[in-house]
Amino acid sequence: MSDPAVHASAAYGTFTRRLRALVIDSAVLVAGLAIIVLASELTHDVAGSGRVLAAALFAMILLYEPLMVWRVGGTVGHLATNLRVVDDASGRNPGLLRAAARFWIKTALGVLSFVTMLLTRRHQAVHDSLTRTTVQIRDLAKAQPDDYLVERPAVESASMPSPARRILVVVMYQVVLFLAISIAITLLVSTACVEANRCTPGEEVVTNAVGLVWIGASLLCLVAGWRGRLWGARAP
Repeated sequence: MSDPAVHASAAYGTFTRRLRALVIDSAVLVAGLAIIVLASELTHDVAGSGRVLAAALFAMILLYEPLMVWRVGGTVGHLATNLRVVDDASGRNPGLLRAAARFWIKTALGVLSFVTMLLTRRHQAVHDSLTRTTVQIRDLAKAQPDDYLVERPAVESASMPSPARRILVVVMYQVVLFLAISIAITLLVSTACVEANRCTPGEEVVTNAVGLVWIGASLLCLVAGWRGRLWGARAP
């Protein structure tokens, strides 16, 4: 079990600081890719070099973050921005399997995973919440006040609407959201695109953008509803 006193004193990384870490890690991966491409050009006459370089490429993409988070508590981006990924229960670095699951969830959801930082008590993205991790300031002495956030106050369970009511309200919001997105799609793209999937490049951009909005709004709705932030099941 996690210690509430430890969470109350923790300093959690802001979205902008975490985004900065993500940008740095993207640069690290691009640099690694460039090195592999250069090595491929220099060793294209060497037997078996292609398989070795392909394995190196997949290892870099798939293992870079999980291994770094497991061994040192963060990637190069986390280290550069004074952040650390913490196992919520133990207060130590996440295990390899937990770090890998966290990476895959973040990869699948992309930036949308960070939407729930707006509502979770410990400013957790989806990939943090699902793997029971948090992202905290590594060395508070080196941080500025705007680099971190503290834990949000808990809502008393006695004043929280019942789970059944919160679930019902979330479902209703999701239905309304689905209808709104469906109407938006029919108004913004042609019938051929909707019914036969014959979309112009512009329509594909529109449908993809609307889809991302739908996913982000759904995530916000789920988290806000469970925390009693939606009208109809709002905590006092």
